Formats: sequence, structure tokens, C-alpha cells
Amino acid sequence: MQKAKAVSAKDARLHDVIYTNVDMDSAGEKYSIGAGKVVVYTRRSPQKQTENEDSAAVFSLGGKDCALAIADGVGGMPCGAQASRIVIETLRESFAKASASEFGYREYVLNGIDEANNRIISLGVGAGSTAAAVEICNNVLRPYHVGDSMIVVVG
Repeated sequence: MQKAKAVSAKDARLHDVIYTNVDMDSAGEKYSIGAGKVVVYTRRSPQKQTENEDSAAVFSLGGKDCALAIADGVGGMPCGAQASRIVIETLRESFAKASASEFGYREYVLNGIDEANNRIISLGVGAGSTAAAVEICNNVLRPYHVGDSMIVVVG
């Protein structure tokens, strides 16, 4: 099982934190980012004996802009952990090229999800992953979903 993994992109305005294949304690990890706070929590079901196939990330996009993402490898399919990691890593690559437009970071999120899908398909093993992401740009929250992972806003 991998521990939480922090990654810094070469672009100085982007500092991201990525979690893959890790079971967190009940408190999760807390971060101050943008204009608020975020808690990242991922843990496999206590009824499962297999690895946690979740991957999650917090992306700082400069100023108060940020993005959050979670991917969950589809249970019962091969390479779920690898598929969820591909989703998060591909979003990280897409955000590394990002700059906000009048539509926020929409183009980069959608391109990242599309490219992740292509990479997962190219594995050729029938892998799959859900994906949920949210961008917060100019204090406006925009969610994106593929599959049944969800985003909950509290506060």
C-alpha cells in the first residue's frame, strides 16, 4: 500500500497533493487552499479485503483558484487502482498547462478526463474508473462527474 504522495509540478504556480492507494485515518488530511479549507479522505470499505482503488488530489491553480479531484477504480474490473491513478495524474498534467478563461478551467478538466479515458482504454485490460472534480475559480464552484463518485459542499 502506498503512502500519501506529494508532487510538485515544474510550473511554480501549481502545487498539488496527490493520494493513491492509501487508507487514511478517520480525520483525513486538511488543507487551507484558495478562499477556504478542504479535507481529503479516502478509505476502502471495511468489508473489502482488496486494496483501496481510490486516488485523490488537491490542485492549487494560483491566487484563490483551485481544483479538487477523486477517482475510484471500478470494482470487479482489473487494474482499478492504476486506472484511478491515471485519471488524477492526467488531470495534474492538464492543470499544469492551465490558465483561467471566462469559462474558468473547464477546457482543462474536460481535456484531462478525455485523455485519461484514452490512456485507460489503451491499457487494453478492461480497466475503468469513476471521476469527480470541482474547480473553484473566482469563488464560483463548477463540478464535473463521470460515474458515481460525488462532490459534497458543506458550509
